Amino acid sequence: MQRRSLLIAPVATAFALAPGLALARSPVAKVLGKTIYDDETAKPGSSLDGQILRPLMQRFAEQERLTVSEAEVAELESALKLPPPPPGLSAADKAMLRELPRSMVLQWKISKALYQRYGGEVIFQQANPMEPVGAMRRFLEEQEKAGAFEIYDAGDRKRFFEYYVRPQTMVVPKEKVNYDVPWWRK
Repeated sequence: MQRRSLLIAPVATAFALAPGLALARSPVAKVLGKTIYDDETAKPGSSLDGQILRPLMQRFAEQERLTVSEAEVAELESALKLPPPPPGLSAADKAMLRELPRSMVLQWKISKALYQRYGGEVIFQQANPMEPVGAMRRFLEEQEKAGAFEIYDAGDRKRFFEYYVRPQTMVVPKEKVNYDVPWWRK
């Protein structure tokens, strides 16, 4: 039996190293029961952070029953002075153009709900003028503890949480944090 495994090992190694053969995928994390593999995080726009945050934020929005109306999207488009879509665009292309303002409205609503639940430090940043990093940290710690996600490598986990635990610049003073009115109405 030992001799047979000695003969099989070099053959298996040769197949694993042969050019053109697929190498085994390595799991790096799990979120909401879905395994995330190393090759999935290497694609542009598919970082580990995004693959964990997107489904967690989507589920949070659903649990909180956060929705975005067409009127809210139109209001943000007007506030940002976005030009109307060019004539001749298909309905699908028009819908795609509205995705960014729609996601911005939803992000504001998620930020508001997270801050109301968890509090913590809020920072100014260009894409989200009132980003509740303290609330996000607490939310993510809670989700991790509950098993909603797991990052297998300690270094990857540390990098994932780094943004939320490091000292922040552009901190919004607590007395100026106000989620009563969306930032585009101010």
